[in-house]
Amino acid sequence: MRYVWSALGCLGLLVALSAVNMGIMTARLAGIDAALAEAYESCGEEALERARTLWKENDAYLCATVPHASMDGVTEAMTRAGVFLREKRFADARAEIEAAREGVRTLVRTERLDPGNIL
Repeated sequence: MRYVWSALGCLGLLVALSAVNMGIMTARLAGIDAALAEAYESCGEEALERARTLWKENDAYLCATVPHASMDGVTEAMTRAGVFLREKRFADARAEIEAAREGVRTLVRTERLDPGNIL
């Protein structure tokens, strides 16, 4: 019986740590999404640079918890948006910023701790 309780305790610890990790990841990604929303509204290079800085600050943590391929699309979209902003191509920049936001929101959805993602 002692082994059963030990196994249940370990399982409970894993679920709790996963929930904490998801909370941290969701908060970080929400901050990045908010910065991208500000960049979308203002079409300013400074706002986009703030979003890129937040993305880079969280890069190591995200690399440890999400697949790299899912992060590459966000990075590439931010890079293209920066180029378009410098060229004053605001419609193209907004499209790339929206693509980056969708990538961030997809990360939140796919990494969420819910039965659909577990099974």
